[in-house]
Amino acid sequence: RLTAADVTNAWFTMPGSLSQWYNTCSYNKLNFYNDKNLVFGPIDIPCSGVGFDFEQRCDNNDMYKLWNQAEAWINQNQPRVNVGSYKRRIMLVYGLPLCPWAGLGSVGCAWGTCFSWMKIGAERVVPLYTTVHELGHNIGLQHSTRMYSDSVQGEYEDNTCPMGSGGAGTGLVTCFNAVQSYKAGWMQPLEFRFPDM
Repeated sequence: RLTAADVTNAWFTMPGSLSQWYNTCSYNKLNFYNDKNLVFGPIDIPCSGVGFDFEQRCDNNDMYKLWNQAEAWINQNQPRVNVGSYKRRIMLVYGLPLCPWAGLGSVGCAWGTCFSWMKIGAERVVPLYTTVHELGHNIGLQHSTRMYSDSVQGEYEDNTCPMGSGGAGTGLVTCFNAVQSYKAGWMQPLEFRFPDM
């Protein structure tokens, strides 16, 4: 089982951690520090319950019900923690064979809360590429798409950016490309040029 210590190490401590990625790629404009992000678990949650059934389906409603189960566990086992005071909610989950994705993240933070879910495989590794990609959605970024023609595009096929396929399956994660970094507010163009109209 993946432990809270394993996740803490992958996100904050080890070389190439999520925290290091944010510090480097955002030019220290967005940080992901241990003292601002709590890690809990593992939490055992059944595959089905009131309002969710991962043995029959996998939809957005089920994902939010999964979070409700985790929040109830935190409230019961860590009563001093005010979960509502944390904007970002990330779940690392095992299984869910009916969910066709490696990760899922809300685009932006509707109602002040950002949600992300990442699947963990049998290798028990925190998926850095997937985490960067889904947290990119949380800050409002869409997928980096490759255009083949006016009518044909390949979603996820921009291999220069984790919002596309940059770093997927390699164990390495590139920084966001220039367009996504600009959208995130992490960099500015050196010069704007507008052609004469």
